[in-house]
Amino acid sequence: MTAGSVGLHGSVGTLDRGVDWPLVDGLGDGLEDVGAWGVDGFACGGVSEGCTVNDGCSAEKSAQPASSAAAAVIAAARAERRRARPVRGRDSGRGERCGNIAVHGTGPIADSRRVRPDRPSCGPVRSCKQKGMTRVVLVGNPQVAAGLADLPGHRVVAMDGEKVPEPGRSASVLVPPFLAGPAATRVLGELPDLELIQLMSAGAEHWVSLVPDGVTLCTASGAHGGATAEWAVGALLAVLREFPQFAARQAEQRWDQHATDELGGKRVLVLGAGDLGRQVRARLEPFGVQVTMAARRARDGVLAIADVPAVLGEHDAVIVMVPLTPATTGLVDATFLAAMPDGAVLVNAARGAVVDTAALTSELSAGRLRAALDVTDPEPLPAGHPLWSAPGVFITPHVAGSVPGSTRRALAVVRAQLERFAAGEPLANVVTSAGY
Repeated sequence: MTAGSVGLHGSVGTLDRGVDWPLVDGLGDGLEDVGAWGVDGFACGGVSEGCTVNDGCSAEKSAQPASSAAAAVIAAARAERRRARPVRGRDSGRGERCGNIAVHGTGPIADSRRVRPDRPSCGPVRSCKQKGMTRVVLVGNPQVAAGLADLPGHRVVAMDGEKVPEPGRSASVLVPPFLAGPAATRVLGELPDLELIQLMSAGAEHWVSLVPDGVTLCTASGAHGGATAEWAVGALLAVLREFPQFAARQAEQRWDQHATDELGGKRVLVLGAGDLGRQVRARLEPFGVQVTMAARRARDGVLAIADVPAVLGEHDAVIVMVPLTPATTGLVDATFLAAMPDGAVLVNAARGAVVDTAALTSELSAGRLRAALDVTDPEPLPAGHPLWSAPGVFITPHVAGSVPGSTRRALAVVRAQLERFAAGEPLANVVTSAGY
């Protein structure tokens, strides 16, 4: 696999395939700019400006291959269902059949492309091919199902818990619940006519390796960026101004008056220069913070991610907003943390596995660093884990994007996507081979 690229996996038939692709617009772009890997914070569809699409499979699989067993089960179930049904022209209007793909982005949607392992590309992602026909949409959230019920030309079917109702088995679109875990992917083997998986979150790590051949995966990039950025800034403030400690003193009814640190004048490095990173910057700068943005490639106002180690010592805090990919897993390791200055704060609103938990726990226990974490590895963080009791850490249970308006904003993204799908227009936020 080439340096600076990420292995993207899926299955074609019963064979695991790996597509070699560079990160789009930098690590953080995966959140909102490249779409959703990430962090629900991480966000597919249009490829961002300057991104590329590789022509085929890498000769080598990455460290996180797809489950061939799971893919084989899904493929076999889909094939059996197809054999039991009359042919309805599934490939009509689609052109070449494409292998599964994966990435995030909010770039120009016209540049979105599917990638087939045995040829350069299959052209712009377009659907739906059966114009004029009612399309079945299987939705995991009843509230979202109700919000889509009035879409012309669509029959919206709500999931019965984790079960697929009989009318939903012919769904061409699947909309899983917000923050759906690995268990939600089990329905894929029951949906032989599936063409589009539209997520309610910006992160897609549970889905990307299991997307069936010919199915497009999209995220809800842009729906949760503001809320996640709000959490990041609030959590950084809480650590600097010692709000958790004062809350503990309050519970003890103890008056503990002392000076604290401050946010004003701090230098903050934001890993991720996509929509989410920009939203964080917009919220930090009014506090008088000097913000440095970092992404895969250097550009005006954005540092290359490869140059980050050299400047870590110059920053008082690092806010992590990158998607979870083979390239970002363990990005914040012992070496990264050691380069941060004494007393610095690490804020993780990405995915837990981006940070080496053992290395972070060691730095916290030594009292050298502080941290604010909305995500952990493992997650949920089990009782008794040393991270719970480490000094200087503020932990929330993956709630950065969970606010009253999140469903409404995600619903708007999904609704607009279904309208594009029905009109045969290029889809937005497609997880493609250009990056994730």
